[in-house]
Amino acid sequence: MGYYLKTKMPKAHSEYSKPGMPDAEKIAWLVRFTMDPSSGGCKGTTSTEISRETESGVKDIWVTQDQLAGPLYLNNRAHADAMIKDLDSRPHKRSKTLRDMGVLEYHLFLDAEGKIIDRTKDTTSVAAEVDLSTDEYTQIRDAMRQGLGGSGLGDPTAASSNPKKSKEAREQLKLENEKKALADWQAKLADLSGDEKKAAIMEKQRLDAKKQFDKAYSDATTKVNGWRNIIETKVPQTIKTLDAKKYPKEMSAHIQKQAKQVGEQLTMFIATTLAAKPTGDLTAEDYERGAKEAQAKLQAITDVWKDWEKKVWNDWKSIGCNSE
Repeated sequence: MGYYLKTKMPKAHSEYSKPGMPDAEKIAWLVRFTMDPSSGGCKGTTSTEISRETESGVKDIWVTQDQLAGPLYLNNRAHADAMIKDLDSRPHKRSKTLRDMGVLEYHLFLDAEGKIIDRTKDTTSVAAEVDLSTDEYTQIRDAMRQGLGGSGLGDPTAASSNPKKSKEAREQLKLENEKKALADWQAKLADLSGDEKKAAIMEKQRLDAKKQFDKAYSDATTKVNGWRNIIETKVPQTIKTLDAKKYPKEMSAHIQKQAKQVGEQLTMFIATTLAAKPTGDLTAEDYERGAKEAQAKLQAITDVWKDWEKKVWNDWKSIGCNSE
């Protein structure tokens, strides 16, 4: 862009390339130039969206996974485990001890009432009706994007135009943060000796065991709640469809009976396993034992569900009476 102005419009170039001109002023100058170029004459219309609108009243904070799962925010471990996959992360900033242990913080955006919301959206636009060729327009657009990138905003179309790539970037960043946290912990460990080193290793093992423990209960909660939703919502819908199609009442009664039995076992699992999840600071051995018990109980209820699917639920699908 600078070369074009220098060779084609030297006066404009001298204005654009003033020493010490901030990037923001250069961007503003480019916008004014495209809207009213000194060559005059508007013969075509070209536009691009490149700037940003910031929502007022939005507060951004960093919280740990346990804080996100707590009563101040989601109050649900499974939801927190799922949500952090789409959040930016960093090694714990406020506590060196937690950072050395590999604890991460996740970026949240809150509204004025303290409720979690989606992050700020880039929305501004620039439009111009000028005598520019396609190449000239592209040069101006790229120069403007580069300027915005220098201000920390980057290419505003990058994240929205390719969600998959954006998600991969977040996952890569999370992985890099985890590696950095581990490297920091190993570096700290190298500086310790004797009982301090032993205590640090034991605490790291305890936290790793806790992660597996929480994951086991999170997986169980997600699966069982999904199955219970089928029993409580889709089974009644399917029975209603059967009745509308004049299927024998005995079939509906049989389905209701089987669904009730499975539902009772799911409710029992929630009461005796999920609701009875051990709390407080446990030892590494207790966390490991708890994770294995939760996984074993989940396998048992999974067998119950698969048997229900095989004997009853899959038959409904085959006669086209449910939309799952």
